[in-house]
Amino acid sequence: MPGIIEDTNPGEPTGGFQSFVTYSTDPPPPPTQVDLELQADRLRFMGLDESLVAEFLRRAAADHADAHRWLGERLVEIAPPDAPPTCDCREVLIGLDWRGAAIMRCSQCGARWRIEINDAETWSQTAIDGPNDEWLAAHPVEYDDPYGDLGPEDVIEGRLPPLVGQIEPGTCYPVASWTGGRYAAVLYVCRQEAGEFDLPGDEYENEIEHLIREDDAWVNTGSGGGGWVNALDPPRALLDKYVVLGTGTSGFSDDEDAISFTGGLCSAAVASVETSDLDGVRQIDVEPARPFFLTGVRGRGRVRILGRDGNVLHSWTGDPLEWDVGDNSW
Repeated sequence: MPGIIEDTNPGEPTGGFQSFVTYSTDPPPPPTQVDLELQADRLRFMGLDESLVAEFLRRAAADHADAHRWLGERLVEIAPPDAPPTCDCREVLIGLDWRGAAIMRCSQCGARWRIEINDAETWSQTAIDGPNDEWLAAHPVEYDDPYGDLGPEDVIEGRLPPLVGQIEPGTCYPVASWTGGRYAAVLYVCRQEAGEFDLPGDEYENEIEHLIREDDAWVNTGSGGGGWVNALDPPRALLDKYVVLGTGTSGFSDDEDAISFTGGLCSAAVASVETSDLDGVRQIDVEPARPFFLTGVRGRGRVRILGRDGNVLHSWTGDPLEWDVGDNSW
């Protein structure tokens, strides 16, 4: 059942977390030069159907602003339905058809929220206080674990599981790992649940979990990630074109050292990844059956993507696939 309205005049927001859901179909200001190929690849990176990309390119060649307006309308049509304001206990507080501002009490756990809904695309919710004592006593805290029994410590101590074709929403799956001295990391592909993303291309992410060896055990020091393709079923034409669909860089430091991690999904052209840093030069083979890599860089170093002949591969623009990494004072 919905939440209970306690006050329809809650006053101005007092601060705290607010979540706004907005989307506009208005085209951006026209740039001086339009790179339609790059825009099309961004749509492919989102995992959108190739027929939609082709239609966008056809329209953009005639009228760039009209093509963006058309694309915005299509994205609204295929976007997952917006989740209404929901309590932390997962009880819906009120539907998105309601308008106004109010203090609401969850009918299940008793938590109180400030809710404001201007329209179905623009709304906010701010926590005021948490669940009541009776509800907390009956519901011990349970944390959702997207890794299950494939947590980073388990993967580093054991081995990577076989690749799968798909994962369930709300879960993550390890695709690569790296260990070097005191440091280790695991690369996951993650799939968000419906309601956690606004556009189809935001459904999948990468997450790199960082670890350090302390007292004969691996200790998690945090993670870093960002948007990614569905790396378990990627757009092949895009992967072949760009050779590597990378993860970005994240890392951490302690009193002794700093280390950065980066990884990616590789096309069939990649044979290995070479890393040079304070520990020297290392090479990681990329197996065709598991086309992922993850590597760590101590201090400052360089990452190079190598082909079957041992030379650095080049992107479709002709630039060599090598870059500097590290010493970012994490």
